Amino acid sequence: MHIIVLTSTTLSLLLIVFYTIRVCLEIRDIPDSISATFFKIKHPAWFSLTMWGTAGFLIPGILTASAPDTYYWILSASLGTFLVGLAPNFTKEPQESVHIVGATTSLIASQVWVGLNNLPVVLSVWPVYIVAIVIAVAARKTGSFKMRVLQVHPLFWGEVSSLVATYITILPRV
Repeated sequence: MHIIVLTSTTLSLLLIVFYTIRVCLEIRDIPDSISATFFKIKHPAWFSLTMWGTAGFLIPGILTASAPDTYYWILSASLGTFLVGLAPNFTKEPQESVHIVGATTSLIASQVWVGLNNLPVVLSVWPVYIVAIVIAVAARKTGSFKMRVLQVHPLFWGEVSSLVATYITILPRV
């Protein structure tokens, strides 16, 4: 059973990593968010398949890695990711509302779960994210403050930070 859980968790990680790297290389840029890649790829169905596969393959790992009474949080995060894949076009209703609920649920619930299962990870990943964004914004000398913030893609790097914290918590436990 251990090898199945480890393989499934690894597939989840590889799926989201390779998808994200592939899209960044294809567009030769960092997108505003992982969700924004939906509009940048030739076959948008890959976005939904990646979200569903990432969440689906992760379920055995999260059930194994979760402390008692924390399953709710990570299963909610997985459901949020499924919703993001179900409603990828976040610029038009009704998908916009579903996507926003899914993305918000995924981000918040996953990080609550990480905090309940591995508080040092939350206390290390998120301060590094904040400091990196502040330094990157400060290094940009032209444009309004809002423009300088948007140019460093904080949502994308926040999503990456969330994924890093989640997988750092899960992988050693499966």
